[in-house]
Amino acid sequence: MEVERDEMEVGVLFVGAGPATLAGAIRLMDNIEAYNEKIESGELEGEAIDVEETPIMIIEKGAEIGDQVLSGACIDTKAFFELFTEEFLDENPPPFNTPVTSDALTVLAPPTWKPTKDSGSLTKLLHKFTLGASNSIDAPILPPTFQNHGNYLGSLNEIVKWMAEIAEEKGVMIMPEFPGADLLIEDGQVVGVRTGDKGIDKHGNPKGNFEPGTDIRAKLTVLGEGARGSLTKLLIKKFKLDAEANHQIYSTGVKELWNVKPGSIQPGQVIHTAGYPLDGNTFGGGFIYGLNDNQVSLGLVTALDSPDPYLDPHRKFNEWKAHPFVNKILDGGEVVKYGAKTIPEGGWFSVPKPYAPGAILVGDSAGFVNISRLKGIHLAMKSGMCAADAALEMLKTDAPANEEATAAYYHNVLGSWLFKELWDVRNFRQGFQRTMFFDKIPGMVTGSILAGSGFMAAGLLFGLGLVTLLLGVLGVANVVPLAGFILVIALFVGSASLPLGSFPLGRMTMQADHERIKKINIGGWSRESTEQTAVPQWREPGISAAADQAKFNEANKGPLAPARALDVNAPADSINSNGVQMDKVTSVYHSGSTHEEDQPAHLVVVNQDICHTRCTEEYGNPCQYFCPASVYEMVDADGGKNRQLQLNFSNCVHCKTCDVRDPYQIITWVPPEGGGGPSYSGL
Repeated sequence: MEVERDEMEVGVLFVGAGPATLAGAIRLMDNIEAYNEKIESGELEGEAIDVEETPIMIIEKGAEIGDQVLSGACIDTKAFFELFTEEFLDENPPPFNTPVTSDALTVLAPPTWKPTKDSGSLTKLLHKFTLGASNSIDAPILPPTFQNHGNYLGSLNEIVKWMAEIAEEKGVMIMPEFPGADLLIEDGQVVGVRTGDKGIDKHGNPKGNFEPGTDIRAKLTVLGEGARGSLTKLLIKKFKLDAEANHQIYSTGVKELWNVKPGSIQPGQVIHTAGYPLDGNTFGGGFIYGLNDNQVSLGLVTALDSPDPYLDPHRKFNEWKAHPFVNKILDGGEVVKYGAKTIPEGGWFSVPKPYAPGAILVGDSAGFVNISRLKGIHLAMKSGMCAADAALEMLKTDAPANEEATAAYYHNVLGSWLFKELWDVRNFRQGFQRTMFFDKIPGMVTGSILAGSGFMAAGLLFGLGLVTLLLGVLGVANVVPLAGFILVIALFVGSASLPLGSFPLGRMTMQADHERIKKINIGGWSRESTEQTAVPQWREPGISAAADQAKFNEANKGPLAPARALDVNAPADSINSNGVQMDKVTSVYHSGSTHEEDQPAHLVVVNQDICHTRCTEEYGNPCQYFCPASVYEMVDADGGKNRQLQLNFSNCVHCKTCDVRDPYQIITWVPPEGGGGPSYSGL
């Protein structure tokens, strides 16, 4: 359908109103102001940059700024102190909730690991003084990546709103309900973005309130859409930006905000968890953050490169909340908000080339997340500042923002602490895709060994050097020169591989998330019948009898086995919104997600025949499990003779899990009509 569209000219267009783009816009306005002052004073020659004629603009798909940003939000504040002066922050403090007051890393054992009446006294004694009643144990040494002294807890939703107010005060145009639908490309260069049409019915026909999208033309387009952005995907594919990068991999973070009883957790208390309910080949863990006013922010991060075809991050989250250690914090409380999002985990080697003619990538869109610290807000903000510094140089001239011009952004990144932080953990995540001894040692153990090998190598060498030096001092042997040599080597190894993920040296590769999913008839995954496609509530998927469940539990017990033993007789109504656990539809309610029903589905499945044929037979329709919002449902068709996919797209919380984990890569997430989606206010 050919329609006449309005056009708008801007200087720099930021797509998405998140921490990266807002930091970039604020920094750019500061840069322009400083540059114009130098022009006016005669310190520099040239023309001032007129932001009235060619404004700096941010477009955002959400109904309000901050509605669709989500983070655990344990915040490293270094980027705030770089973007703003201390005087400004004193007068306009960020809406942080509380400083971190304590840290802990707690390992959770499956709740079923408890002594029975037939257990020996030694077993009972060991359990009492190790795991205890909560079936958990605190790590005796807190790894550096889990140390959060000086950091703050908060809501990214509130922080983004605060940043947006500052940006608008500086003159940035911010346009909510403006989703970016397509890139404008001319002569091999990005020249802007077309926003989404409004008023299209579910059949693709214009309604009475039809309003065509606008072509926003810009010298530079900065994509900060978050993880797996739709325009980011187009840019990467068009310009082959990932040709020399590892596959980007993702996790799904499921988060809730709770009101809890006084004394359940202290403000500023930070707890990270490892172990249950994730199995030995599924990377991830939980976080529990104590906030002011008897609130707790908690979530579970589940890697999407798990080989389990029935991986269900929402269900794992429910199991995690039901663990005695977590449950005692939530007991007697009530859920306030729910949300889910994907998190890029690949690290530096998975970052695509973050620039193309006329466009650059920032924040999660580029993959700037340090998953070893479970942090990305400060990196996103820094990438936005690097983009702003490069954008200023482009705005000074009439020349187009060709690839040579946008490459300046990448050089800014390479010269910053952003690069150093990610380079230090460049191989961290890859190790968790490896197994050892013919798959007997799973990925979580292998990855931990590889991540810790730098520490061990440096520590052993340093210890050897000290012992040798001591022998020399005591006159046992003339080995002082040797001791010095060993200590120097220890320092070298420490600087090269002490940071998690630097060892082994070189570059470790990775498989894409969807490539690692095992088919249901191989690799230990089995189903009683490939025709059984209903989503079970409280049983191991594909196991329909208590005897089969018992066999599965027996075969998979032990410290390295999947912690997935479930009671097949548990009633479905044991999941409810008044307790710790809840079903997906109830969670969607708490996300505040709404969509116009009469519009084309924004989840595009290019070949639904695959869903009820190959996918049912090969993978058991994993979409009905991995989606944390119950968007995908296999329902009876032809009077119960067949099954077909039903899309409940109005449930969508815009996490992009389906776009990532679909084994055939036939699902594409695109923005819905502007304003549709979750509302993560306060989350």
